[in-house]
Amino acid sequence: SEKRNEKRWHVATTLFIGTIGFLATPHSPSPEISLFFICLTAVGVYGGMGVWWTMPTTFLSGAAAAGAMGLINSSGNMGGWVGPYMLGFINGHTGSFAYGYYVMGACMFLAGLLILTLPKSMEHKED
Repeated sequence: SEKRNEKRWHVATTLFIGTIGFLATPHSPSPEISLFFICLTAVGVYGGMGVWWTMPTTFLSGAAAAGAMGLINSSGNMGGWVGPYMLGFINGHTGSFAYGYYVMGACMFLAGLLILTLPKSMEHKED
C-alpha cells in the first residue's frame, strides 16, 4: 500500500470483504458456513488495521497526528460498546439477529466508502 500509495483501497477492500461476511451470515444454511462468514467478517474488521493506523501520520504530524490517533482509538472504544448494544437492541425489537447484522454490514460498507473519499495523494506535512 505504501509503495503504490494505495492505502485507501487496501483499507476499503478489507471493509468491503467484512461487509460480505456481515450480510451473508444470517443466510447461512449451516453452522459451518456461518462460521466461515463470521471469519470473513473478522478479516474485514482486522485486515486493514495495520494500514489504517498509518493513515493519520501520512497527512498530519506532531500534536495533530497524536490527537487524531487518540480520536481514532476513542472512537474504536465507543464502537466496542455501541455495536453489541445496537445488535441487542435490534434483536430485542425484531426478534432476529439478521437485521442487526444488516445494519452492521451497512455501517462497514459506509466506512469503506468514507475511506475512499480521502484524497488519493496524501503527502506528509512537516512540522
